[in-house]
Amino acid sequence: MLLTFALLVLATTTAAPLAYGDYPAVSLYHGTPSPPDLGSDPKAKRYRSVLRESAKAGPNFAGHYTLVKIGCGSSCILVAVVDAVDGHVRFPEALRMIHWAGWWQEPYGPQYQVSSRLLMVYGLANTEDGPYGVSYFLWTGQDFTLLRFERRDPGKPPE
Repeated sequence: MLLTFALLVLATTTAAPLAYGDYPAVSLYHGTPSPPDLGSDPKAKRYRSVLRESAKAGPNFAGHYTLVKIGCGSSCILVAVVDAVDGHVRFPEALRMIHWAGWWQEPYGPQYQVSSRLLMVYGLANTEDGPYGVSYFLWTGQDFTLLRFERRDPGKPPE
């Protein structure tokens, strides 16, 4: 966790925001989505219900993947990715948890598109007590890579 925090601080920048169109999906899948392969990751059986239900809807991220949001508390999700082509389930190492409690701005949490490999996280990535901001992650087909972190003011709660 300390390493993740250090990497986020080092990646802090004030450059122009990244855009979904800068990281297009290689192709879009239009077939019937495969059910999750629960044997492809040791954690998959634990979350089988949400994986199955989410994957049924088809790809929502990076062309042929379904980004699955698994609740882990208030304003917190774990991330899984299911390949609609073969059902392979991945629990990414580089982005295990997204947390947005204390983030009082819109949007919040994960933002993504089916036509792009870019995932934007508004709030906190992989921590509940680091600096708030926007983390830009690129999906490689196996895991996420942190491209950049932009520290941002989390805003104020409504009165």
